[in-house]
Amino acid sequence: MSIELTPDLESALADAARLQGTTPDLLAEAYLRERLDTLRRESSGPEPKNLADFLAGYVGVLGDGDDVGEANN
Repeated sequence: MSIELTPDLESALADAARLQGTTPDLLAEAYLRERLDTLRRESSGPEPKNLADFLAGYVGVLGDGDDVGEANN
């Protein structure tokens, strides 16, 4: 894959790479990898803290009307 950059982006990438002691190619790859991993994590939602969080939306409790707080009519 190749990506065409505008001259200003190419210059900014080269400057940033020089400051970090790396190549523009490696810096661009690292940035894309980090950004795409962040997007993937954000789209998948927060990490579940426990089993109940993990299963939320998939499990529940069905009652027969005798549940606490339910009125019997």
